Amino acid sequence: MKKLLFSFLIMIFAVALVTGCRQDPNSSLNNQPTSTQVTHDAHPAWAFTGLYSVTSHGSATGYSTIAVSDSDQTDVANVYTCATTSLMANSATWSTSGASISFIEHPQFASAWGSYIIKTVDVSVSGGVASGSNVQTIYSRALADSMQITAQAWCPASGVNKIAFLSHTPIEDAVYTISTSGGTPTKIYSIAKANGNFRKFITWSNDGTELAFAVDTGTSTNIADALKIIDLSGNVQATLIPGKYLAIFGVQWSHSGMDKIAFQATTSTSGNSTSYDTYTIGTSTGSTETKVISANSSRAFWSPNNSELAYDIFPTETNSGVNKINVGSGTITFVGTSHKFGDWKTP
Repeated sequence: MKKLLFSFLIMIFAVALVTGCRQDPNSSLNNQPTSTQVTHDAHPAWAFTGLYSVTSHGSATGYSTIAVSDSDQTDVANVYTCATTSLMANSATWSTSGASISFIEHPQFASAWGSYIIKTVDVSVSGGVASGSNVQTIYSRALADSMQITAQAWCPASGVNKIAFLSHTPIEDAVYTISTSGGTPTKIYSIAKANGNFRKFITWSNDGTELAFAVDTGTSTNIADALKIIDLSGNVQATLIPGKYLAIFGVQWSHSGMDKIAFQATTSTSGNSTSYDTYTIGTSTGSTETKVISANSSRAFWSPNNSELAYDIFPTETNSGVNKINVGSGTITFVGTSHKFGDWKTP
């Protein structure tokens, strides 16, 4: 199966005092932002993977973080920092209430086997500065389990109280759901390794009744990706654009008030990521996609009212960094420094 890896790194000098039901070993790594973009009037909207840099004797060491910022990219703050440089935190999504973030902590290299943990952290604002607290472990798998957790998402619908995640093992890829309080997960859908694998993104419908993700059933030169939509019992509700794109990434369902999915896709067999454009598509069988962004970009995220998509253009492109596009008019607004995007909070 073809493996495509994206890396987006930013340097953030930030603080977020992370405490919880047990003392978090990384709390000494968090430091107050010194960026000129700090207004001390934080309204956290974006959650993403950041990088906290510690300089000692002229040498910089980077620690992966979960960070937040306002939607104009001001008031960046780390709300969780990994304890060692061998770990990475990613796949950040906001809770239903917008008061917490769930994410995955795992070995630095996504292809590595090791301990994979779904965690949550509460986010609050004090004195105009965002910070994190009450770090909880929702689910963990050890190296001996031979399971990677490749993506996760907190259900946006009130009353559902579930997190969905994708797993990868030597035998199969699977979709699970688990209570936001932890416990034993429920496997609802799987595909044997001989038949394909899941891309590393999963997203909930805005009413919490369905899940969408991309399935790869091809080889490095065989166009065979498709979008799958399943219900919470694992029944396939729709298979969208099968066999049209070599690779589909960044699957993101719109918020309440509209049923569309944004995604990135390519037909290139060269592995050249400059061919990744962003599309939107309806969620029913037979829907056709509309290209909205022609650029070498990462996963796009819907604004709370679904009028905009925020996305990150790679450094090799014009207007590299974070941009917003008005989906209706096509107007693009440059925002600032690159992110590895996670989620855009609804009010």
